[in-house]
Amino acid sequence: IQILNSSSTIVKDSTTANNTFITTLSTGGVYTWKVRAMNGFSISQYNTPLTFTIDITAPGVSVLSSPAHGASVKDTTSLKWTRTSTDTRYDSLYVSADSSFSSVISTSKVYATSIKINALSPGIPVSASYYWWRLKSIDSVGNKSGYSTQLKFKLIP
Repeated sequence: IQILNSSSTIVKDSTTANNTFITTLSTGGVYTWKVRAMNGFSISQYNTPLTFTIDITAPGVSVLSSPAHGASVKDTTSLKWTRTSTDTRYDSLYVSADSSFSSVISTSKVYATSIKINALSPGIPVSASYYWWRLKSIDSVGNKSGYSTQLKFKLIP
């Protein structure tokens, strides 16, 4: 088996008696691989090369937009944000009872760019308390962004 990078430089050239091959490639990018058969008498031509891509690029950090920091809101209010990457598949939204996020009380997987507070799962108590929220974006291959900035809101009955 030969594996070549996008510059057609061979990055792996190995012989194996198996029909599977496992290796680690140190960088993301577009790669091509090809195989040929060998026995005690001859070596075949390489097959038509096949291409694959390794994506290790995290999506950009999303930007929280609403409600405004410190706003008093009802549980029918939507938390809203803007994604900075087109490949974001979903966001993991975290709500905490403290700004250090040591008391996360709700974690939700959200495919849209907003969610009503009363739709969070698990729900958060309506108790005239402040809550902080932030999120991470996850792309189509599982790369995760860093955390967004955080905003707080006061949930009023």
